[in-house]
Amino acid sequence: MGASSGPNIKIFQRFAEKWNEIDVDKYESGIIEDTAASKLNPQKYVLVKLINDQLATFQPRDDYKALLQLSLIFLGDKTAKDFKIRRPGALHRARWMAKLIYSLKIFLFRSQFKLTARELSALEAFNVFVIQVYIKYWYTASSRELAPYNDLNLLKELDNYKKLNIVIGNAAAKSFSRHLWYLSETLIGLAFFDSKVSSEMKVNMVYH
Repeated sequence: MGASSGPNIKIFQRFAEKWNEIDVDKYESGIIEDTAASKLNPQKYVLVKLINDQLATFQPRDDYKALLQLSLIFLGDKTAKDFKIRRPGALHRARWMAKLIYSLKIFLFRSQFKLTARELSALEAFNVFVIQVYIKYWYTASSRELAPYNDLNLLKELDNYKKLNIVIGNAAAKSFSRHLWYLSETLIGLAFFDSKVSSEMKVNMVYH
């Protein structure tokens, strides 16, 4: 999504500087684009339910809530009509969440913010990945007993995602593989407390 200078990725910096000229009431959902729609529409009901379930629970930071709200707007869900899109905040390389929020905001205001075809395509692909894959695992990551099952499913989903976008799939798999520390012989035992893991699977875990 462009070169970077210091702590700011240039496209995000450009967007922040342009913000005062943007009409915040004239955003466009992402799902009106054919590419995004083809990937997200088949799962839209499930994704919207997951996001609304998370919004109904306590979120420890405002940016956690903002990411969920922006995702609903991207999906074109009617429940998002009352959300207010706020001015972009500070951006630092260490804040992964800020990059997700910036990427969604830029795409929602793509008609008011000049983007190259390459930037537009990259943002669309990245946002689709965030909504289709990342959100589900990020918002359940704090649950220790769900971690082994979630991590295994994430690895499988990333492997499948390479068929849709090999660049994002490979980059995500490489990044997330550094954080799968729950998948050890000791900590895998947390899966015994996960209701999503079948009794049959738990028995097999004991004897294998």
